[in-house]
Amino acid sequence: MSSAPREAARIMPGRVSNERLMLTPEAAEILGFAEKTLEKDRCTRELGIPYVKLGRAVRYRLTDLMKFIDERVVA
Repeated sequence: MSSAPREAARIMPGRVSNERLMLTPEAAEILGFAEKTLEKDRCTRELGIPYVKLGRAVRYRLTDLMKFIDERVVA
């Protein structure tokens, strides 16, 4: 088993998470958007939906998506 996550946690305490990263279709379903909307937003940053870039792979964290939703609540 790799010690990379432990090493990263040692170097950057509080920055490493075991949170599962989601693909674009999963994130789109949670947000209620079309996948194309998320793809477009990654280029335009019009909506500012947070995402993680790992090489060419794009992933979304559930906590980021929930924060994105919470910040748009109109009272």
